[in-house]
Amino acid sequence: MDLREVNVFVLSNYVFQTSSGEKSVLVRQRLDCNRGRYKILAFKSFSKTNAKGNMIISNGVSKGWLYIAPRTPDSILQKIVCSG
Repeated sequence: MDLREVNVFVLSNYVFQTSSGEKSVLVRQRLDCNRGRYKILAFKSFSKTNAKGNMIISNGVSKGWLYIAPRTPDSILQKIVCSG
């Protein structure tokens, strides 16, 4: 069996600023296309949209794999990324 893992970046902009001052987050994650799971490689939040402004949070690698729940944004991302 060929293991297919793909690294992706996900940028999310918030309509309203969070209570901690965030307007956007940038997440780098690895998708395991064969097993339907992912892990966070990096997470950063910013004070302005499009990952601009002051960095508020910067976290590293997650401890383990998380399985992708059906009918979620992560499952849609998996379909797009793993279909090619």
